[in-house]
Amino acid sequence: MNTKRILSMFLLAVMLLTAIPFSATAANAYWGFDDYVTVDYPGAPEEITSYPTTIKKVSNSTYTMSSTISGVGTLSISLIEEAWGTFNLGNWILKDTSGVSHEFVGASTDMEYVHQYYYSDSHVTWSGGNHGGEALESLKFYDGVTGNEISLSVGGSHTSNVIHCIQKTKLLHFPDQNPKDSINDYNKKSISYTEDQVYAKLTRKYTFTGPQIKLNVDYLYMKDSYHARNYLCMLPIAKKYGLYCDMIDQNGVKIKTITTSEVGKADYSGPTNGGNAATRAVVYSKTNPKYQFDMRVTTFKDGLNEFKDANFKTAFWDMNTNHNKLYFTRFDDTKKVLHAKNSTVNTECIWLFRYSADGSLPTYQDAPVGEVPASRNKTYTNPVSDAVQGDGVNTKYGAKLTDGIASEGFAYNDDSWSLLFNNHNAADGIGTIIIDMGEVYDLTKFRAHLANYSGAGVGAPKSLKVFGSMDGNDYTELSALTLNTGADAIYWTEATAPANSQARYVKFVFELNGTFAYLNELEVYGEVAQNVFDADNLAYGKAYTAEGIYTNADGSQVYPDENGKSLTDGIIADLSATYSHEALVGFNANTDFYQQNGYAAVTVDLEKVYDLNKLAAYVSTANEANVGAGVKTPKSIDFYVSNDNVNWKSVGSVVPAQGNDSTVAVLTLDTPVAGRYVQYRMVAATNWLMASEVKAYGEEHTHDDGEWVTTKEPQAGVPGEKELRCTGCGHVLDTDTIDALPTAMKGDFNGNGEIDSVDYAMLKRTYFGIYGVDLSIGDINGNEEIDSIDYSLLKRAYFGLYILE
Repeated sequence: MNTKRILSMFLLAVMLLTAIPFSATAANAYWGFDDYVTVDYPGAPEEITSYPTTIKKVSNSTYTMSSTISGVGTLSISLIEEAWGTFNLGNWILKDTSGVSHEFVGASTDMEYVHQYYYSDSHVTWSGGNHGGEALESLKFYDGVTGNEISLSVGGSHTSNVIHCIQKTKLLHFPDQNPKDSINDYNKKSISYTEDQVYAKLTRKYTFTGPQIKLNVDYLYMKDSYHARNYLCMLPIAKKYGLYCDMIDQNGVKIKTITTSEVGKADYSGPTNGGNAATRAVVYSKTNPKYQFDMRVTTFKDGLNEFKDANFKTAFWDMNTNHNKLYFTRFDDTKKVLHAKNSTVNTECIWLFRYSADGSLPTYQDAPVGEVPASRNKTYTNPVSDAVQGDGVNTKYGAKLTDGIASEGFAYNDDSWSLLFNNHNAADGIGTIIIDMGEVYDLTKFRAHLANYSGAGVGAPKSLKVFGSMDGNDYTELSALTLNTGADAIYWTEATAPANSQARYVKFVFELNGTFAYLNELEVYGEVAQNVFDADNLAYGKAYTAEGIYTNADGSQVYPDENGKSLTDGIIADLSATYSHEALVGFNANTDFYQQNGYAAVTVDLEKVYDLNKLAAYVSTANEANVGAGVKTPKSIDFYVSNDNVNWKSVGSVVPAQGNDSTVAVLTLDTPVAGRYVQYRMVAATNWLMASEVKAYGEEHTHDDGEWVTTKEPQAGVPGEKELRCTGCGHVLDTDTIDALPTAMKGDFNGNGEIDSVDYAMLKRTYFGIYGVDLSIGDINGNEEIDSIDYSLLKRAYFGLYILE
């Protein structure tokens, strides 16, 4: 089985905190053109490609950075001047290819940092982020590729793969500031301050490379300052994009998952660093699985050094009514850490937005969040009773049976559940939901999320079975799911699919045990079938012989027929497959068999006689790699059919497409030909030819009444033989004998059963060479010739003087 392939596009939303300088030597790194971010955590992603980024000066107080990403849309973020004069990150929006805008992060969101500082026991300051207490010294932009400063007037723009924004600010402390006020009179551009009120000078360097934003901050403390609560790299997300938050430890192992809709407004405090510390949080939503956010702390140095204390939280999740905020924080206000005058601290943060084209959820190095069902967001027949729940859409979350939201609560009128209603949408107590997977899948398992609720008379169904179909018409039973018969239960049940199960349509059939059945999620697992099982292919899995395969001196095959099964195992090499592809078997014109016969051959025993109407051989294409190695598409494929594997009948020949856009040579027979054995004779265009599969199609042959065929002619005194053969395939239906011919009388030349004058006259003429006669009749004396003695004896016999034997 091929290894699962992930065809998704990575862009992301990650926040990293580190005091390690950037390094271009990291084995895994996020790409930042002239800068690299060191990544030393488990499961670090590969480099992320930058995209041309355009900075535009919208006004004197607003700049935007935008990048157009093929197949995704335009990702943009604003840099907005706050009331106190510094510029902070604002709205982060994706306008998708359909023109729909998704606001992941809103303005005034404290994305950069928020600090709570004391320089005495009684004076506290909130500063940074959206809390003000910060004054702007300068703001400049640079092209990260050329290094040149970017000068923009209102309405002007500039495009580069890397845009730098350098902002120099001062963090201010006012002794009489009320620590409970986040915005106050001191947070104004016009505020006057003295240098004595500056407790730290900052240099902020933003680097924009499309989906990646990097923030590097250098702190220079102007006086002794005590660091108390500290928020870094916060990311507010609308709940529809962040219903779930997975807390991950430093080894990439998931500690737990928080469901934000269940927690409500209460804060969730993540695990402490003293034990199993949460250093990473992954935020996602099964409602909108394409958009994912990933936040990580990679080191505990300098400003984050206090996280080593087991009493401090490494992260907590703040539940607001409409948004979620994730903080990496020192959460204990009672303990303060000194940053001495003239000391420095450096922190670096990375925000990355990830878009997953297939809607797959995040996975972790050591502990996947869980398989994403192949049925996620697939369409299905609507099973919900119009009389009870309308069109079946969960009005609470927009959820359906395949959206991934499995409610853990239940009430009779809970619109997150779907209802099967006897004799409404479940005729005669049978409810059917058919999921269209869109294409054929190799199926592995099935799951259903169900509820029993005694208060509403909802019991467990009698049975739940799963069926599969390739065409949506003919279904085969695959599995039966075990049901919980408890009076009140909300549960998952699952069943494994039989080996080699394939289907496009998956049908769940509920047999109700009363009036109702409740469900709110159905899941089908598997992978898109790389080789769809062809149920009509008569040659699948059948035994065959292959002649003309190239072997080394020791008898080993260069491009082998694996276990004598490769050519009928259903695996077909694709258009781009090269000669070394595992599905291809290598034949060569220099083998003894080919030299003697002028072709390589594959002979398949279909085990029964069939009326064959189509034959196919799958060969390698003339792609660049194959042609460069001397492997070309075969010159022709000749098809032969036999009933006995001895006598062969040619039924047609096909010239395969000689380019690189087809792998198959197909012979369609207008008039079916009956046969049990099929031989595919391949004629090479060069020395090498490759084949991956042979197929045969038709219907099992039904013999007709047949006709008699003489197999042995009768002779005088010896019976003949005959066979009743099917006129279509030649199969012998019956055998019989043919009466022997009568034994001839010696001397009875005219065959009238007696010796008379005519016989005497004819022998005389035979003797003189005038008439020819059968020796067995005319040789009277038995010396194997007709002579005068024979004539004399016949004459005597005619007159009754001699008795012929």
